Amino acid sequence: MKKRFNVNQILILIFLFWIISINIMAQDDDLKKYNKFFFSQLDDYKKWLDYTNISEVINVDTIEIKQDKLFLKMKMPDKHNWNRLMEVSGDIPALIFNKFIFQMDIDRKQGEIEIDGKDAVVYISYYSNQIDIEMQEKMGIVSDNLNIKLKGIKLSNDTSAIETDKAIEEIKKRLEKGFEEYFKKYKARFGKYGFNKILNFENELVFEISNIKDVVLQEGYFEYLQIGFILVEKEGNVKLFYSINGKYGAGIIWAPKDSRYRDMEPENAEKMRKFNLKVKSKINEILKG
Repeated sequence: MKKRFNVNQILILIFLFWIISINIMAQDDDLKKYNKFFFSQLDDYKKWLDYTNISEVINVDTIEIKQDKLFLKMKMPDKHNWNRLMEVSGDIPALIFNKFIFQMDIDRKQGEIEIDGKDAVVYISYYSNQIDIEMQEKMGIVSDNLNIKLKGIKLSNDTSAIETDKAIEEIKKRLEKGFEEYFKKYKARFGKYGFNKILNFENELVFEISNIKDVVLQEGYFEYLQIGFILVEKEGNVKLFYSINGKYGAGIIWAPKDSRYRDMEPENAEKMRKFNLKVKSKINEILKG
């Protein structure tokens, strides 16, 4: 018996984390050649699960690599505790899927998560231009339904909205110009400074910024950032939601699937949180200017 979850009520946040997870380079033909890189990222992913408290219910088992698909195998106790976790935050499927995609540097269509429990399996993938969550129950198997102690979900991103009366296209132009100028002053001495618009579609906008230094960590590392925006029109105004992901590397120019670059979370979650507030302040400055 299969059960699909309705994610329409959390569309904004799912969209928000989805756009941040857009792959940074063209889709690779053969993922098997990156076997070593993928396994090197699992420790960071586990640490992130621990930091967010999601690991109270969901844990990493292993990954399976095929030529055109990367499968993350995970474990959970049962569907009862999965449903309890979803009650804590319905954004869990989007969060774990998109952090997986970002850390592994793959296209969202190349990734799939399988969460195996005693009485059900949950599948998370990208299908028909959205994140798809499907539960397949194991017939004839009954769990004891023991409650696992759940904690609140911790995130370094500020998911509150910024409201403005400007039109969406005007907002996009201002954000691109303002942030390109802002990050240019942090460009590394070696390597080409990169500020690219990797998605600009209707109410969505994503920038990637590469070969910059001392932006988030201020420790001399090369840094790579993705900043994504969702613009929602409501009652004559526009609500702007944004989210940030980042990686860093010691003395190495940014390149995809390079294990010398590490996710800034969770070790530098507090610095990411502070940087998030700087970005929020910068957005307000850009929109008022």
